[in-house]
Amino acid sequence: MFATHQYILEGKRQKQEVGNIRKAPSELRIAAIELRKAASELRMAPSELRIAAIELRISRY
Repeated sequence: MFATHQYILEGKRQKQEVGNIRKAPSELRIAAIELRKAASELRMAPSELRIAAIELRISRY
């Protein structure tokens, strides 16, 4: 019984968190856009890192 009650309370808490998220959609959209920008920068980074590693190897010789 107690475990079921805890489960119900946890469900109510999660619903409340979802409600709080719905109240701040513009902030979430801004954060999502920033995350997408960061992800695209990270996708470009590997080639830049490879180039930098090659330049380091060349400069050692």
